[in-house]
Parts: sequence; structure tokens; C-alpha cells
Amino acid sequence: MLKNTIQKLTIVLALALLLAPTIISAQSNLDIANQHKILLDTNIEVIDTVSYAGTTYYVIKYNNILPYASGIEIFSADGLQITDPSVAKSVLTQTAWKDAATRLKPSDIDTLKDVLDTSREIYGAVAPVASATSFVIDKVNWLRSEACIDIPFVGKKCAWDAVKAAYPGISMVESELGSLNKDLNAWKDAAQGVSNTLPKVISGLEDLKAGKEMDPELQTNIQDGMAAFGTLKTKTDEIGIRLSDVISTLSDAESSTRSAAGTPVVGEFISTFADCVGDLNDEVKSLRADARSFSSSLSDQSSKLSDVVDTANKKMNELYDSWNLRRNASVLVYSTLGGIIAVIVAIFGVLIYRKRRKDGENIVKKEKMEKEDYSMMSYIR
Repeated sequence: MLKNTIQKLTIVLALALLLAPTIISAQSNLDIANQHKILLDTNIEVIDTVSYAGTTYYVIKYNNILPYASGIEIFSADGLQITDPSVAKSVLTQTAWKDAATRLKPSDIDTLKDVLDTSREIYGAVAPVASATSFVIDKVNWLRSEACIDIPFVGKKCAWDAVKAAYPGISMVESELGSLNKDLNAWKDAAQGVSNTLPKVISGLEDLKAGKEMDPELQTNIQDGMAAFGTLKTKTDEIGIRLSDVISTLSDAESSTRSAAGTPVVGEFISTFADCVGDLNDEVKSLRADARSFSSSLSDQSSKLSDVVDTANKKMNELYDSWNLRRNASVLVYSTLGGIIAVIVAIFGVLIYRKRRKDGENIVKKEKMEKEDYSMMSYIR
């Protein structure tokens, strides 16, 4: 019987020893928070639990009787208090973005997807016009150097001479198209930049909204996406006027070169070139109409992406300021209490001094009265 009892106790003790580390390590966030309370703290609020770089952190809000001693503390799951500003910012950034993501409505995510769709539509609309512009630039070079025919006994007859005579501004067309091509490629690259970054942003925000761990690259992706989006919107807003100027130039070039299409021998070359200019002009006109639509869409959508960033940044700054405020909370509390005690002691000192002074005056007054009474009695005698 005794032997069985000893065996059971041995098993219980062994299990207790095995489970002890687990029990100790399984402290709740409130247990950890309570261990770091300071004087005059009233209540504790668990703001968030964050998984970052493989470590779990607790973001705790302490309320103190003294408002300026209230603030945020961050603890790791093993109870370590975080004092490194860079770690604090990383953790609080996750909390801020998580909060911003929870405020997103399904329609907001849809709007971000609309932005992505718009950027892809812009790329799809610009790419063929950029290619057509390059093609016409090549045609200008062809017209200048290759659109010639050798005529026996007469010599070489070139289409460029006839076009230049009919339209002296042909040299400016080449320069104008070169500038347009540069602008179109910049616009296209901006659209591609949004298309490359926004899918990561949308995916990251959807994961956050679903309660998953924040991707460490999310904030960078959002910043990159915002920069690309800003460039895209600027290019889209500006391109409309640019395209209108190009349309005017191409219209003049087409009509003038067609007037020279009847030139003997090289007229067919000129007609081919005029057709290319006319086709490009039609594409630019279509793109201008699209650009107006894109600009309107981007204006409606732009606030969504900036709103979530502004909300998250504002929240992160508030959290970090609160964390920073808590750094000297103990010193502030004790210095305040020390000041209050000093004032109380001073007041008591003044009161005691006044009382003693009054008591002294009363004693002097009493002694004086006694002397006067004594003198009076002596006189009567």
C-alpha cells in the first residue's frame, strides 16, 4: 500500500516538474501586464496581439490617475518589456495597419481592385499607340532617306522633297512624335508600376482583414504603390492636353502630305506615309477619349488608397506617441508625488509655524495680562 502511494506521488511530482516550464511560460498577457504596473495605474487594456518576425508581442494600454503617465507598453510573450524604438515601431505599425484594414469595407477593397483594373486598361490602351508612334517615326526616316526612285537621265527623285515643299513643318512632326513617344512610354511605365505593386497591397490588406499576420513588406508595397499611383494619375491628368496638341499637328501633317500625294513618280510613297499619319491620328484621338475616362476614374478611386495609408499612419503615430510617453511614466509619477508631498509638507510647516506663532502671541498676551493683574493687586494693597 505504502509502495503504491509512493509510486503515485513520484509520478505526480514528475509530471509537475515536466509541466512546470509550460505553466510558467504560459503567462497570459494580463499577467505579464500586471507585473509591470506602476504606482497609480488604474486599469489595463489589451490593444492587440502581434506576430512579428517569429515572435508574439502584446500591445498593452495602461491608464494612470495622472494622464501624462498613461500610455502603451509592448511585451514579448516571455514577458520581456520592449524598449527598442525600432522594434516598437515595427510592432505598432502592424497594429495600425491591422486597425486600418479592419475599417476597410468590401467596397473599398473592390475600389482598389478597380484601380488595378484601370492601370491595366491604361497600359493596354497606351501600348499600341506608343508602337504606332514609333512606326510613324520610322516612316519619317524612311520617307527622308529611302522613298526615292532613280530616273534615267534625270536622277534621283525623293518623296521627302515633295512633302517638305507641301508641308514645311514635316521636320517638326518627327520631333513632336519623339516627344509624344517618350510621354506615352512614361505613362505606360507608370501603369505597369501600379499593376506590379497593387496586387501585393490588395492581397496583404485582405490577409490582415482576415486576421492573418501582416506581411513585413506590406507597408513598403503600399508606399511603392502610392508612388506609382500618384505618378500614373499625374501622367493621366496631363496627357489629355498633350494628346490634343498632337492631334492638331497630325491633322495638319496628314492633310498637307495628302495634297502632295499626286506628285509624279513618288506620289505612292507620299500616300502611304499620309495613311500612316492618318491611322496614328485616329488612334491618338481614341486614346484622348480614353484618357479623359481614365482621369475621371482615377480621381474617384485615388482617395481610397490614400485614405487607408493616412488612417494607418495617423494611428501608428498616435500609438508610438503613447508608447514614447510611457517611457518616463514612473519618474513622472514619483516626481509628481514628491512635488505634492513637498507642497503638503510646506503647507503643514506654514500652518505649524502660524500656530506656534499664535500660541506664542497668546502666551505673551497672557503673561502681560497676568503682570497687569499682579500690578493692580499690588496697588490695591
